[in-house]
Amino acid sequence: MQLPFEILVLGRPASVNDSSKKRAWKRNVRKTARLEKLLNRPIADIGKVVTGETMAKIFWFPPSNSYADVDNGVKWTIDALNKVVFDNDKHIQRVVAHRLKDTPGSSFVVQGSNAAVLLEAIRHQTGLVNGTREFATAIKIESYSPTGGVWW
Repeated sequence: MQLPFEILVLGRPASVNDSSKKRAWKRNVRKTARLEKLLNRPIADIGKVVTGETMAKIFWFPPSNSYADVDNGVKWTIDALNKVVFDNDKHIQRVVAHRLKDTPGSSFVVQGSNAAVLLEAIRHQTGLVNGTREFATAIKIESYSPTGGVWW
């Protein structure tokens, strides 16, 4: 399967303590990933998964500045992509998770290739899509590149 693989998932990620919400979040992520493969990827990708080393980027866009742990949902998000996007999550070498609050006047810089999914997440977060603020999660799975020991 070709990388990067990017999706936008709507809804609040599950916390570590609520098993019914964990199952619902995993279903939501898995369904979104499958739809992306069916509707927006080359036909050759539909039945394939990534087998090499990857990294996961998960950006949370909460609809308000109410507190939400940045690590809530990381495990359940990655687990949901198992067998849909990659063959085994043991191949994930790095995870980047970031919570981006709706702060008027703030900005961040992204590469143009990342802009579409992140812009759509911000549109949902701020209520520009349907007038209602929604929790949005942008997920990107890409090939892992060792940094040669440089981590920052």
